[in-house]
Order: sequence, then structure tokens, then C-alpha cells
Amino acid sequence: AIEAWRKAPTHGGGWITAAREEVKCPITMSVMHDAVLTCDGHSYERAAIIQWLRRHASSPKSNLPLSSKALITNHNLALLARTIAALDGDAAG
Repeated sequence: AIEAWRKAPTHGGGWITAAREEVKCPITMSVMHDAVLTCDGHSYERAAIIQWLRRHASSPKSNLPLSSKALITNHNLALLARTIAALDGDAAG
């Protein structure tokens, strides 16, 4: 499957460029390796959002109050990050 994605047309980098941006944490701007969802549906690197939530009760993306500080592992985003790393030839991803 990875080989097929590698060969797929990207129309100037379109989907792969967009996907690379989606796997970046909006707090750290680094690729997320342990992505979690907050109650407002946004994803963050676990360590970064835990640190944020120690000082804030709001969303880092919208600045709106969060009704809960519960975090849910984002398995789909983790899969996307691993897929992109494989496409890029990064075995560590």
C-alpha cells in the first residue's frame, strides 16, 4: 500500500503536503508521535497539551474554554504520521 501511495499523483504535493501539516502539533509545530484529542476535537502531542492544560482551561487552537481536560489517544493520526514517515523513508517515524 505504501508503494502505491508513493506513486500516486500529488498535483504539486497537494494531499501529501496537507497530510504532513495535519500530523504537526499546533503547540510544538513538530510531528506528533503520541497524538491525543481534546474534547473540542483538536489533536496535540500528549506531552505538549498536558503541559498546556496545567496552566490553562482553554483550547490552544481556539482559546475557547474546554468542558473537560480528558485526553483520548488519536490512533488515526498516529497511523497517518507513520504512513507519511514511511513515504518519506523515515524509519523512525
